[in-house]
Amino acid sequence: ELKERIKGALFIAKYLGAHLEVLRSETVSKKTISSEGFAPKHLIDKMNDLNQQIEVGTTNKYKNVFQQACEELNVKITENTLTDGNTTASLIIDQGLRSTLVAQYGKLCDMVIAACPPGNVPTATFQAAVLYSGKPVIMIPRVLEKFDPSKIIIFWNASTESSRAIDGAMPFLKKAKEVLIVTRQNTEDKKPTIFDIQQYLAIHDIDAKCEIVTPTKVRGEALLQKTTDGGYGLIVAGAYAQGKIKEKMFGGLTTYLLEHTKVPVLSAH
Repeated sequence: ELKERIKGALFIAKYLGAHLEVLRSETVSKKTISSEGFAPKHLIDKMNDLNQQIEVGTTNKYKNVFQQACEELNVKITENTLTDGNTTASLIIDQGLRSTLVAQYGKLCDMVIAACPPGNVPTATFQAAVLYSGKPVIMIPRVLEKFDPSKIIIFWNASTESSRAIDGAMPFLKKAKEVLIVTRQNTEDKKPTIFDIQQYLAIHDIDAKCEIVTPTKVRGEALLQKTTDGGYGLIVAGAYAQGKIKEKMFGGLTTYLLEHTKVPVLSAH
């Protein structure tokens, strides 16, 4: 799925005419395995050498797949981030904990693109992108065959997180042909309401419609069904609005979207 994930990110970059940086994280090369109280030094050295060989092999594979994906989508590979509207891409290889690197590099970009975690279970890397990069995050399915945000649906619950998600989605909202703001029946009176957001978007020349959705017993199910029925290509929603721990214990919209979405989700925390 590596090529599919890279191509999914390239689809978004091509839509925006942006430069895409793809991050490959390697484990630290020195002292991968400690020798203290574990095994003889010569055995530890062999294991560390083997680990390093595996890392090098994986990185070479990553480079090849990255190059293939760019060639297939006619994207130029360059370190120059000044695109002039032409989509370009580069591969960053760094050593360290992946979640830490994602949080660091995320602060140096306009937007983070992250694939849904394996098994659709939130990982430390995904949470680092959402919680610690300080930037909007587009969560894409692990296989994304196209990116068409001409129809956008906004999940609104009057939270700070959903407000930040709308702000991060402005480049897409301004180009969309159809925008729908939805909220659950038991949250329609929370202020600002969906009608307040409708007026706010109108200031930016975005003509949005509003709808109140009757919820089911499963949080997020009715909203996602509305997305499917309406053929929307991008969801805009706040992430971890009830807090990471509470979401993990009781379930929430972010977790449900990770498990079930078939279209990209632009989130912010």
